[in-house]
Amino acid sequence: MQFPDRHSPRTACRPHRASAPHLRTAAHVRTFLATLDPDDAEPFLEMSPRLVPETWERFRDHALPGIRAVDEDAVERPSARYVLDAAGHNLHLDRPEASGPLVGEWAAEAARAARD
Repeated sequence: MQFPDRHSPRTACRPHRASAPHLRTAAHVRTFLATLDPDDAEPFLEMSPRLVPETWERFRDHALPGIRAVDEDAVERPSARYVLDAAGHNLHLDRPEASGPLVGEWAAEAARAARD
């Protein structure tokens, strides 16, 4: 399996060294990725900068079913890009600790607006 440019083994490992010390080398990342079905690994590599089993499990359970079911003709992709370090398209899966508080804040604002 070949890494896309933005997922070179060196950069793929760096963001999560402290949280996943067992995946410190490119060889470990390649070994982990080799356990995945190539058709499933492709969107994971495209969307996730954190190539660790924990992120894969969340991606597999929550994002992959939608990816498999998407109607490509009906999808319009936004041209703007929003960036958060060590997070890809699926912020809630890549960085739940960062997205959780943001979703909570949004929900609180929505609740206040509904009361007003």
